Amino acid sequence: MPLDFSQFDAAVSLPEQRELFRDCFPEAAGTSVESESHYRWKFHSLKASPSSYEYGVRGAESRQLLGYYAALPYRYSVRGEEFACGMVCDVMTHSAARGQGIFTKLGRYSTDSLQSSGLDFTSGYPIRPEVIPGHLKVGWQIVQDLPMYLKVLRSNAILRSSAARLLAPLVNLGLSAFSFVTRGRSSRDPQESVTVEAVEAFLCREDGAYERFFEKWASSRSVHLIKDRQFLAWRLGAPETKYQVIAAKRGSEISALAIVRCTELKGIPCLAVLDLMLPVGNEAAAGPVLRELERLAKAERCEAIAVMLNRNSARHASLARHGFIRTPFVFKLIVKLLSERAKQAGLLEPSAFDVMWIDSDDL
Repeated sequence: MPLDFSQFDAAVSLPEQRELFRDCFPEAAGTSVESESHYRWKFHSLKASPSSYEYGVRGAESRQLLGYYAALPYRYSVRGEEFACGMVCDVMTHSAARGQGIFTKLGRYSTDSLQSSGLDFTSGYPIRPEVIPGHLKVGWQIVQDLPMYLKVLRSNAILRSSAARLLAPLVNLGLSAFSFVTRGRSSRDPQESVTVEAVEAFLCREDGAYERFFEKWASSRSVHLIKDRQFLAWRLGAPETKYQVIAAKRGSEISALAIVRCTELKGIPCLAVLDLMLPVGNEAAAGPVLRELERLAKAERCEAIAVMLNRNSARHASLARHGFIRTPFVFKLIVKLLSERAKQAGLLEPSAFDVMWIDSDDL
């Protein structure tokens, strides 16, 4: 099939792109994610130049939009030096045009264009195994697995469609006892307090506490996303979405921090942890934050707490000790190196990155 590749022009073709989105992501039907306002926030409100990179492919004869490929300009610190990353998201191929190599061809065209734009590398977080081969064919490499960890607080949603649903009250009693035991494993420091506030209020504070905390957290990470206030204000500004910040503090100084939101994952109402920042040396602060996560989840009527991170970070936060289990759902961090300095920077080392949902566009 003859194909035409080009930069995507939202001013002309946004309705087609939204229709393609609905075709590719039917699970988003009826949610804010399928709206034009969500698209405009995501791709055209980040204070960067450009605010996004967008590409499309059309049938040369039909002129139908058959595929779409986008990347957001994220900044990473790589051993103290800033690198430009294209975080690839919303990759789509029309259901009627699959199996014809369009995904691979569009991926090659788009990443070549991103390289020409001066980006150092691209990142992606696929969870569907069927898309991995198309990425690998055009030079992406798998860096690490990112399992999803879950602490179940209630079983109602999990058991709803099973024959065991009548046992939910009994299972819930067991889960309550398990939560009580795992909460008791955390040491309690009388000098440490925990606060919970809306992300807007947190970002309005001008006391420099977050900047000092971020510098301490970043100092022990080889590769990390630059999460300054401007980035967080954009990333946590999705329409119709409420984010909250949980911070453990000693006096006025932050010792650990989590960013969370309520959502539904696989039909389970969850408190999802987008970010959990725990500096080396502050491991004891994980306990107060995780206890507050559980309290907040129950207050918000969530039935589980979900977090996606690599196994080393899970051990660092003692997730198993606090009642989290590793689920069969595993994201992968994939990277394509575009610049010569990126190829020399050790970005493919499995332990180099410390990433979570906040590094992606999920949630």
